[in-house]
Amino acid sequence: MVKVKWFKALSDETRLRIVALLSLHEWSVNDMVHILQMGQSRVSRHLGILYEAGLVAVRREGLWAYYRLSEIWQTQRWLSLLVEEMGSTGYEQDIKRARDWEEKKKRSTREFFDDIASRWKTLRHELLGEMDPMESLLEGVKGIRRCADLGCGSGEGLSFLLSLSEKVIGVDHSTEMLSLARQRFIDEPRVEFREGDIEDLPLKDGEIDLVTLNLTLHHLPNLRAWAREMSRVLKQGGYVAIVDFLPHQEERLREIYHDHWMGLDPKEIGSLLASCGFSLVKEKHHSLGGTGLQLFSLLMKKG
Repeated sequence: MVKVKWFKALSDETRLRIVALLSLHEWSVNDMVHILQMGQSRVSRHLGILYEAGLVAVRREGLWAYYRLSEIWQTQRWLSLLVEEMGSTGYEQDIKRARDWEEKKKRSTREFFDDIASRWKTLRHELLGEMDPMESLLEGVKGIRRCADLGCGSGEGLSFLLSLSEKVIGVDHSTEMLSLARQRFIDEPRVEFREGDIEDLPLKDGEIDLVTLNLTLHHLPNLRAWAREMSRVLKQGGYVAIVDFLPHQEERLREIYHDHWMGLDPKEIGSLLASCGFSLVKEKHHSLGGTGLQLFSLLMKKG
């Protein structure tokens, strides 16, 4: 049933601009302040009106709040048509600023990992110790010819992947990390490295049998774009294997390691992949001892 409050909430140009941004993916208030070039109080006030009308949903993560379009936009056909129209006309400048803002944040993260590349093994060990659930997650997976490790870093996990597949492709956006990885595997012809964005992968359609992401996913702002890329690059019957943090309150990880997400809900990740044609194979949770942090491992199959 169409409600009058929806029309009232959408009768303001600023709120329509916000909806156009949220049609891309979720954003924090800080993101929208920069993109829309408005004061925080003004952006928050308009978000509040959209929230009261049930048109946006909010996800709180530590000190941050992230907004996204609510499920109403999927169930109400006229609203979904409105979003399609907004994406093609009238809001190009906002969309351009949003893309520029995304690229700026990615560039900052890339520069961070370039800077700490030589120290990454030590930093990772301080955080995780010897914990690495990827091997147990992939136990029993057979018939892998080509594997892609996304966010491969300096290549610590590639030796194990070589035992599973005929060829391994390491993908990362950090030039320095890839330089270290290439040195590590300089005499291994079965390993190839490609520099690129995980939300726009330097991989061909259906090129890969297995994709792995080991503590990579929480750095990606646009998970919907990532899920679509998983469907594109994986063959039918291929697997995506994920190890990452469960939701936590450790703000220091966002501040120190440029994390975009303070952990992820594996049910939400599984649902996102399911909407792109994947089915669940297995899911496990793992404790990191005295740190208070927990990991999840998730294996899903295309088809």
